[in-house]
Amino acid sequence: MFILFVSPVCADESVSDLMFDNVTWTTAPQTYVNHPFETEYMPANTKNVSRRLLSPKWEPLRIRVDTSNLDSQSFGAKATKLLHRITSSILPQAIKVLTNHLHVIRVNGNLIVTPGKCYYTRVPSSHNNEGVPDTDFVLYITAQDNTNKQNLRALANGASCRVDQHGRPVAGMIHLFLALLSTENAAGTLPTNYLINLLAHEISHTLGWEYRHFLSFRDEHGKIRTNPILAKKSPESLLGKHVVILRTPAITKYVREYFGCDELDGLELEDQGGPSSKLSHPEKRIYPESYMAPSLELKSSYVIDALTLTVFQDSGWYQVKNLDQAGRLSFGRGMGCRVPRLKCNNWGAKASKKGMFCWKMVTGTRDKFNLCVGHSKQALGFCNLMKHAQPVPYEFRYFGDPTIAGSYVDPDYCPRATERRFSDCTDLNNVGKSFMGNSRAGSKVSAESRCFVSSLTKATKSSDMATCYQRTCKAHALEIRVGAHTVSCPRKKHATTVSVEGYHGHIVCPPYAGLEDARCRPTCSNNDPECLGIKGSVVDEPKPHSKRKNKKTDHNNNNKLFNTNNHDKPVVVHGRLRRG
Repeated sequence: MFILFVSPVCADESVSDLMFDNVTWTTAPQTYVNHPFETEYMPANTKNVSRRLLSPKWEPLRIRVDTSNLDSQSFGAKATKLLHRITSSILPQAIKVLTNHLHVIRVNGNLIVTPGKCYYTRVPSSHNNEGVPDTDFVLYITAQDNTNKQNLRALANGASCRVDQHGRPVAGMIHLFLALLSTENAAGTLPTNYLINLLAHEISHTLGWEYRHFLSFRDEHGKIRTNPILAKKSPESLLGKHVVILRTPAITKYVREYFGCDELDGLELEDQGGPSSKLSHPEKRIYPESYMAPSLELKSSYVIDALTLTVFQDSGWYQVKNLDQAGRLSFGRGMGCRVPRLKCNNWGAKASKKGMFCWKMVTGTRDKFNLCVGHSKQALGFCNLMKHAQPVPYEFRYFGDPTIAGSYVDPDYCPRATERRFSDCTDLNNVGKSFMGNSRAGSKVSAESRCFVSSLTKATKSSDMATCYQRTCKAHALEIRVGAHTVSCPRKKHATTVSVEGYHGHIVCPPYAGLEDARCRPTCSNNDPECLGIKGSVVDEPKPHSKRKNKKTDHNNNNKLFNTNNHDKPVVVHGRLRRG
């Protein structure tokens, strides 16, 4: 059972998962017509052919939401308002996003849910007697409007409780902790896309994105996969710790293409958390942006990513379609084998330049937000390096002082550029807020603003700080508006500093690649669900103008590197062509 919660760390807040240890599910057999895993429907001359490929019809998964448990409860005004928003709007949108990609062999007739409890709620008798029409999965919603010590920071939890005769989940539950949800929402900190992402994460767990379900994944012939999980000790020269890897075909192919590293065994799973929480998420050190990561920092951008959705393809229960409409991740993409296989302090200069590993300790609020982050470089960030009360585990030490490390355990204490919570330069709600750098002369929050590092000030002393300035993109120059002045940053591959008349200090002109630059793309609204797909994905780094082939060799690691646009390379899984 998974719990999505918010936990304050330094000035940032993160969302993470825990799981109860008593998760169980019972079998609720269903009726299917020509199900590819049922041998009696297989033609005699096709016994050795993939049953999934012979299936006549894979159709979008039909999810029925049942809120009958809420009818007997009463909640406060704020909680009631938010609960109505979730059940009437957020849940349907989260389901729409997922079912656009997840297709199944549909239940013939009514879905039957065996009697008993689905965790906090009792299954309605009609779901067992008459069954649920036009449904392939029932999602029971429960809620509470109070908070206890155990779940002080909980937002939601969920798990599956029934599976069909082929192991596919057919019923599950999501429990909402309205006390914190309504408090956070009242503060204006839970935009639509964040809530959709939160519920899509929990729904995905109930649909089978979970370690114990991995062990029941079926191959293309309907047989339970042999050894889908690989556990091994990574050498000290690489990670120096035990790793657990989901090595089923589709996801293995995807991550190899994603990084451009044929040496990968598959998708590394998160090894932190409680006994039954770990191994049910992508490893946070490598996949911090994934919507299924064990902790999701509150960002200005969210996507439901194609990489993580691909895991469902290997279950045998789903055909994953329309991945060209899903979101794309960017962390480590096309960077070869170093990011997924080595410790984060050995990822190289390119990774450090991107803020994937950082080393500047925050010493005060004045210079805290000195990095630009976000898919469009539209938000203020900082290095989450800190001094812990106790030494971190040996394998997670990246500095001489064993107490100095990143803030969070999930990414193996790797320090990295972290977005200041809701610090979007394009969000007009941030006008006038001091942490946005608005106190600096010439700065501005607007739809055309982006983040730039600057020490410009009217005072005599200044330090570099991430600040919002309006920008205009041109083919050969990036123009930054500082008050009444315009700074013209030339198209260059390296950063330069420029002074501005009437100000002390300087502004940093970032490397600029022309109209394809990240700061030039339109930003997505956090309340636009379309931004959870490809529309909200990060911009690719421009490809260098070269007559050489797209593949090149990293001579430092002898790894093959794919070009940065490799996510568009077709991926074939079980005879199906799709784009990653």
